[in-house]
Amino acid sequence: MKFLKLALPLFLLATFFTACENEPKVEVVKLDPTLLIGKWELTGATVNKIPSPRLDGAYFEFADGGILKTNIMGSDEEGNYEMSVETKKLTQNTGKTIEYNIQKLVKDSLIMNMDIASKKYVVLLQKS
Repeated sequence: MKFLKLALPLFLLATFFTACENEPKVEVVKLDPTLLIGKWELTGATVNKIPSPRLDGAYFEFADGGILKTNIMGSDEEGNYEMSVETKKLTQNTGKTIEYNIQKLVKDSLIMNMDIASKKYVVLLQKS
C-alpha cells in the first residue's frame, strides 16, 4: 500500500512533464515589411464572411518610401501607406484613410481584413 501511495504521485508527475514536452511550440512570426513591396492583385474577397465579386479586379501597388497606388475603392487612387510591424496594421492614406489588419504576409500571398460601413471585408491578394 505504501508503494502505491508513493508510486501514484510520481507517475502523475512524470505524465505531466511528458505531456508538456509534446505540446506544439507556437512560433511568433514577425512581419517583414520588405515583402510588401510590389504589385498585389485580388484573388478573392468576402464581405461579412460571404464570398463577394464586389472587389474583383482590385489591386495594391506598394513602393519604397510608403507610396501606394490602388483601386480598392473602385477607381485608381494614389497616396501613401504606413505599416506597423508590432500591431500588424497597414494604414492607407489615399484621400480616405483605411486601416487594414494584416493576417498573413509572405513572399507571394497577402491576406488583410478591414471594417468599412459596419461591414467586415477580407481580401486575399497574390503578388504579380
